[in-house]
Amino acid sequence: MINIALICHSPTGLAILSRIIELNNLKKIKAKYTFLIDPLLTDDEIKIFKKPKNIKVEFIKIFSIEKIIKHKWEIFITKFQPTQKIRNLKEIKKKSYSFNTFGIKEFLLTFLKTYARLINIFINSIIFFSKKYDYALFSSDRTTSTITHLFKLLKRRANKIILIQLSNIPDIDFYIKNRKLSYKNYVKPNGLFGRIFFDQILKKENKYNLSIWHPEETLSMFLTGVLPRDPINIIGSLGAKNIICSSEKTYEMCIKSNFLKKQNIINSIPLDGELALQYMENKDQFRRELARKYCIDEYKTLSLFSITDLTHTNLYSEEECEEFQLVIIEKILKITKNCLLILHPRISPKRFSKLRNIYGKRLVSESLPKISSAIDIFIAFGETSSEEYLLPMGIKHIIFFKDKDDLYGNYNHYENLNLFKYDQLVGFKYLKKQIDVNFLNTNTKYKLKKGVVKLTDAIYSLSK
Repeated sequence: MINIALICHSPTGLAILSRIIELNNLKKIKAKYTFLIDPLLTDDEIKIFKKPKNIKVEFIKIFSIEKIIKHKWEIFITKFQPTQKIRNLKEIKKKSYSFNTFGIKEFLLTFLKTYARLINIFINSIIFFSKKYDYALFSSDRTTSTITHLFKLLKRRANKIILIQLSNIPDIDFYIKNRKLSYKNYVKPNGLFGRIFFDQILKKENKYNLSIWHPEETLSMFLTGVLPRDPINIIGSLGAKNIICSSEKTYEMCIKSNFLKKQNIINSIPLDGELALQYMENKDQFRRELARKYCIDEYKTLSLFSITDLTHTNLYSEEECEEFQLVIIEKILKITKNCLLILHPRISPKRFSKLRNIYGKRLVSESLPKISSAIDIFIAFGETSSEEYLLPMGIKHIIFFKDKDDLYGNYNHYENLNLFKYDQLVGFKYLKKQIDVNFLNTNTKYKLKKGVVKLTDAIYSLSK
């Protein structure tokens, strides 16, 4: 029996990476699992994971000094760097950072962040001193999370360290819109920061540059060896021996990158894609079970609306996110009652309560990969990494969006991808047309492209 560590940086990382257990069970791979999770994950978020029967699972929260002094830390940071609304370019120029004018406040914050990270490294090195794993599977390295220090701490404690791409890297326009929300991401042009950390600059303007992370955070990560390089293009710069890319675009960027040296880069289908492939032969059975369980018509077009959580983008509040999706669902149900709903796996049990109360009977408990081959139309607000495997299966997609920042732009070559403004009728008219002709995805298939392997082969056969 192999011993696997699953290192999760976020609720999404926990929800998706936990499906490794489901996939291993289907492949009859026997293992015991230890989840090493970010200390800031709440108990409610941990409940996303549903423990399978007869599987040994352990949870360990990574030590973080920030967690222990969280409230005091937030008060301290807020006092020295209060969140302010951006009004004009003059204020940006006045308040933006530069290493040419690196003051006592910036020095103190950088020192405290670096010192906290050094404490975390020391304590976690003691905690994991006697731990041994056959595989250490990481959900991400493009994060400020404490878990990134485990890339080095587990180097001699895991036989194979593998970074798995669980979601697509958003388009640069998304990052620009998100980072523009805070003064902390603005740095003065032609300064030392931009010269030293050129790969951390998202956008260059005459009066300002836009950084991916706050300068103090960037410097503290750099000093402790966990600054992700070129994070808007590649993964794996923190030294994972094996890098598994589920996106062809990311794979190509990693192969060309100067930041990746002597690493084993593999292009595989997504984790959910291999699960969908495993379940595909039971398509008709799943469709019958869905019809019986949720009182829908097995022989009519089956639509599935994926409820998206966009709060982590800082572009929408949870209330906004829930409300405009409720509007979309209401319009869909006026067109067809043969529609089910599924929550994004990162949405914990206590969230989106209003939507749960109204449409609880339509919410499926099954995972998207399991039932994907049984659905005909996939509907969502904003593009999703699920498209990586759902589009090749022939499922028609209706993606509603508010701004172009909600879109990836990576899948526009698929004829079954349809993009519509959520507040315009054209998208709903298209849905009605498909319902009227009773569109059924009868030719469900998922073929691997040349050079692309299954994820389990990438992990257990091709990793070094």
